[in-house]
This record gives sequence, C-alpha cells and structure tokens, in this order.
Amino acid sequence: PFDSRGTTSVFFLDPVLDGLGAPSLNDRTERGDDMDVRVMVQDNTGAPVVNADVVITLIGSDGPLDVPVVITVVTDASGMAQDVMTLPANLTVGEASLKAEYAGLPGTTGLVGSNATTRFVVLASTEIVITEAPVSLVAGDAFDVRGTLLDDLGLPLTKDGTPSLAIVHLLVDGVPVSSVETDASNGSFLLSYVLPASTDPGLHQVSVQFKGGRDWVDPIGVGDPANPEYYLPSQTDVDFNVSMPSKILLTSGSGDVDRESTIVISGVLLSQVDDAIPDATIEVWLDGG
Repeated sequence: PFDSRGTTSVFFLDPVLDGLGAPSLNDRTERGDDMDVRVMVQDNTGAPVVNADVVITLIGSDGPLDVPVVITVVTDASGMAQDVMTLPANLTVGEASLKAEYAGLPGTTGLVGSNATTRFVVLASTEIVITEAPVSLVAGDAFDVRGTLLDDLGLPLTKDGTPSLAIVHLLVDGVPVSSVETDASNGSFLLSYVLPASTDPGLHQVSVQFKGGRDWVDPIGVGDPANPEYYLPSQTDVDFNVSMPSKILLTSGSGDVDRESTIVISGVLLSQVDDAIPDATIEVWLDGG
C-alpha cells in the first residue's frame, strides 16, 4: 500500500544552541535548580502538530544518568509545549544534553516521528571553610590561614571528571595580598602573610576568595585560568584584632629636683613606626609605685 505519512520535526526553543552550535550563556543552570524547557513540533508543511506527546530525557555531561530524569509535554494549538525540569542535585558539572522524542502517529496517513537534542551548561556552587585564622595580632606579625575549598556536595572540584586544584586568594580588609593553589585531592589550602608594621590598631578582616570558573561563570573572564570551569565563586570572611606596640620619647623631666618641688615631664607617644598617637591617657609613677 502507498505510505502517505507526513514527516515531522522537533525543535528546542529553550534551551537553545547559539549560532556556532554551542550552549548559550543564557542557558546556564545550577544543579538542583529548576530549568525551563520548551519545544515545538511541526509537520513537513510547517504546520504545527497539535496534542503531540514529546518525551524529554536528561543526559549528563558524563553520559546517561543512573536514575533517569524524564518529563513528557503535550503540544498546544501552536505546536509548542513547555514544562519545568528539576536537575538532580548531584548532576555532574559541564555540558549536559536534552533529547526530545516524538513517536509520531500510526497509519498510512499518520505522521513519522522525529527527535532533537540540545545542550546546556550545569553549574555548581562552592564553599570555603576557614579552619585556622588569626584572632589577635600585633602589627608586624606573620600569620597563616588554613581551610578547604569544596563544591556544594562537600567534594573536591573536578576538571573532566578528575580532581583539580584551584586558586584561592587571601584578602586583608578587602585588598588582595597573596594566593595559592588548593590541594587537588581534598581542596585544602594554606595561605601565609606578614601584617605590615604600619597596620592601624583595631578590628580588621581577613577573607579567602575563590573567583570561580573563567568562561562560564559571571563575571565572565574574571576567574583564574587554572580554575576548573563551571564552579561558582565564593568567599568567607573572618574578623581579627590588631594591636600595635608603642613607645614614649621623653623631651623633658630628667635631672635633679628638690623634695616638695614640681617636676615637669613632657614627651611624645609614638607607635613602633614613629607615628604620633593622639588622645591617649598617660600615667606616671614615682619609683614604680
């Protein structure tokens, strides 16, 4: 018998590839979040296919998922269908895929099924935990900051499935002062710094910062080139106090004086870097009493 079935085409409207066939920067989703999915089905004349059941399957960047994630959508009068897909919280970061399949309609005057695929980018958050940091320092002291940089699952960051180092930066009062690579196997780091002798006394802040991936994480191009891609930036702050040694430079008050007489003592209170210290209270003792 003559087969007069029409052909069909499935198109992804969201997420959609760019003009070079790569995932769009607009289609980046953090794992564990919801993602909008839209498709269209047309026949060979360009007319919409109405009430078409389209099965959409999620495929991870490292292959099919152990626990399948599948949704079914039904096209409306315009041939379009949309729904929300929740990404697994443990989905591997990178370029994941969606496959849409329309089975068609049986019979000699039915429709031949079709399918389409698209890709999108899966991101993951990170967390910096500081396990050792200064509490109280004297200006000029050296100090260490220890901790770990891990992903949202508490695991080391990876690149192409392999544990990867990353760059973390040490900031003092918001100013970058040093950086170091993390241990690829466990995400640990050790940052060291010598506090300038001229540091003002009082409350200060030390921060450890991870700038995230370079090409797929906002702001684009800011992440260190050595960082594994697809990981979001993070920062953790810790406050600490700084004190500064002082000295008194006497300008008068030495020499002999009669009992019951008055002696005038004058001088200057200075920091260890010879800056004058104003509004301080000076106490004077005789013979240490």
